[in-house]
Amino acid sequence: MLTIAQSVPQACLLGGEGQSLGAAVRASGGIWFAAHADEVLVDGNAITGWRARVGGVDLRPSAPNSGGSDFDAHNPSFVLRSGVHCGFTLAGAVQKLGRFTAAVIFAAPDDDIRSLFALNTGASNDMIFLSEAEGQIFAKDRAGGVGVYLPSPQRRAGRWRMAILSYTGRALHLWADGAQEIGAGVAVGMDGPADVFVGCRSNRAGLSKTLGAGRIRDVFFWDGRALLAEDNSPELAALHRYFRWTAA
Repeated sequence: MLTIAQSVPQACLLGGEGQSLGAAVRASGGIWFAAHADEVLVDGNAITGWRARVGGVDLRPSAPNSGGSDFDAHNPSFVLRSGVHCGFTLAGAVQKLGRFTAAVIFAAPDDDIRSLFALNTGASNDMIFLSEAEGQIFAKDRAGGVGVYLPSPQRRAGRWRMAILSYTGRALHLWADGAQEIGAGVAVGMDGPADVFVGCRSNRAGLSKTLGAGRIRDVFFWDGRALLAEDNSPELAALHRYFRWTAA
């Protein structure tokens, strides 16, 4: 073993990316859900929620999710099955939709994962959602006011991937697999309160074609921050460092 009697910056040390990211998310008022056994809420054999590592809130099974949630402890992640409601929701996550950022670390080696993340207004069913399907990863609103698309060259790759979505109120910004694109436009009808959905898009039953297969490992959400539209965001830098060191 080679020992050097010299101090180095904390950022040079391996293994601390999660702690650094947690501190950055906490300081910026964000929410971080990490798939770990300690964060899985259970009642008997049923999964009843996903506790945030940072943020002090819990995701709960969506209304149509009647026992569909499955946690893989050997490869810590929540498992989605095609055509089955396996998703979670956080009611009242946004009181008045403006700027926001969402990021999802996921894997989908066998099929399209389809629904990764959504903000849904509820009764009116207006939403902005993030999805991967048919060779594209994209984000758009249901009413067609704004959308952004990227090719998905890593589709069905057997590794962890990350997608980041930011909305500024005038444009959607999308980052995925090292590429970034911007789509100008306004999400019509999305100016009120909204619920977060992970692995599905709403509390409506049916819609099985929007439910794909894959795994979700981490979910991040910032209300009021469009990180992809900001210059030199420390939270975004910490997120990318964490992903690089944990995606192998």
